[in-house]
Amino acid sequence: MKIVDLLEPNAAKCATQLKAKFFPKYSQITTLETGIWEVESGIVKLSTIHDDGLEVVIGWAYPGAFFGKYFSYGDTYQAKALSDVYLKYHPIEDIEHSPFLSKKVLSQTIQQMRQSNALSALAGTKFSEQ
Repeated sequence: MKIVDLLEPNAAKCATQLKAKFFPKYSQITTLETGIWEVESGIVKLSTIHDDGLEVVIGWAYPGAFFGKYFSYGDTYQAKALSDVYLKYHPIEDIEHSPFLSKKVLSQTIQQMRQSNALSALAGTKFSEQ
C-alpha cells in the first residue's frame, strides 16, 4: 500500500478516472454549477457579460488554478481558452469527499480572496482620491 492511499484512500481512484480534456485555442469552455475545472496546462480567460452586452474580464486561470460557475454568481459566467488548454473536471461531490482536493481548492480560494481584497482596497484608494 502506498502512503498516498493511507492519507487519501480515493486518491488513486480519482487519479486514474480523471483524464485531462483538451480544448483548442479560442474555444469556449462549458462551465457547470455541479463542478469545477482545474487547469493542467494553458491559459483560460474568465469573464462575465453585463446586461448591456459588455464583456468584463474577471480573471485568468493558469496551470494549477480552479475555475467554474460554482465560484461565481449569475448565468453569464464564461470561460475561453486563450491557448491550447488541458483541463480536469472535478464534480463538487468529489471535492467534498477528498481532503486532498478540498485543501487545494481552499488554498487557491484564500489566495484569490486576498488578491480581491487588495484590488478592492486599491480601487477604494483611487476612488477616494478623486
